[in-house]
Amino acid sequence: MAPVADLDARTLRELHRPARSIPTSGRAAQAQASAIRTIERLQRERRHQEPPCVPRDWYPHDEESPFYRLDWVFVHAQLQALQRHSAAAWRERRA
Repeated sequence: MAPVADLDARTLRELHRPARSIPTSGRAAQAQASAIRTIERLQRERRHQEPPCVPRDWYPHDEESPFYRLDWVFVHAQLQALQRHSAAAWRERRA
């Protein structure tokens, strides 16, 4: 299987589809178990990877979010907080 970085969102959605479905046959149950194992393996691989540096001008909230103005000063004054947000978003595939 391709490394985690090479999987696009569409491929991941297709992998989650059988994992979330209700199997109707033995073959469907095998496909579901295989998909769940693959997802778990990909998550383990992702946890052991080093997250990339914080992208320039990256911020964890949208400008329309009520947290935007509240967090802006704190997050940018505390670089470690911004790095933690960025790493969490990267692990959850939000960034």
